[in-house]
Amino acid sequence: MDQWPWVKTLEAHVDFIDSGVSSPAAPRESDEVIAELLMQGSVAMSQSEPINVGVIMDRDKTLRETRQKEYLRSGTIQFVPGADYGSGIRGLVAPLGFAILKRPDATKKDYEAAFEFALSWLTEDAQRDVFEFSGGLPASTKTMDNLLKLARENMAKSPPDYSLQLIDALWPLVKDTTKNVLFPPFPAFVNVVYDIQAGWGEKAWLKQISPQEAMNNAANETRKLIKDLGFAKK
Repeated sequence: MDQWPWVKTLEAHVDFIDSGVSSPAAPRESDEVIAELLMQGSVAMSQSEPINVGVIMDRDKTLRETRQKEYLRSGTIQFVPGADYGSGIRGLVAPLGFAILKRPDATKKDYEAAFEFALSWLTEDAQRDVFEFSGGLPASTKTMDNLLKLARENMAKSPPDYSLQLIDALWPLVKDTTKNVLFPPFPAFVNVVYDIQAGWGEKAWLKQISPQEAMNNAANETRKLIKDLGFAKK
């Protein structure tokens, strides 16, 4: 993870929030509904109604032609592009989309499919459609283009098999839901992979620390976790 330009990405997110598209003063009605759906284990997105996921996927060729569409529609994959963690900030664009599984008999192959879905979601058309159908204000063209450019750079700089290797390293923790305090119905996989970035990222979004501090802390915590799991880079 330390290879990815997280600092630049987070700075772009701060610019995105400063543009007025998303702020602590944004309405919470939508998120209150989503929180309930999340706790029920339903398919949900943090900034739009679940039904919009299907509409977006029908419009995007990359997603339409993959098996991930069926995984999502069946409820096997639960996708959340951004969460506010009680900050009141909504409609965030995650540096990397992430997918998680709710099905109790999920296998490693299912988790690999979830990662494939998350990567598919980063196509330019899909990212733009999220804003069109989410009911939120669209980001400025310049800001959105910058986020998409950084997303492509992140993907290009990460090792081709990084996601699958990370799954292998984290698999022993996937079934341990006792470690997940934010979303009890979901596997601990979410906390391990995503919440390191989200925890420090939220502090930067709220301007409690600088983007540089947030990403340095997140990178250090991620490296420690990978080392503790025996997955240090050789």
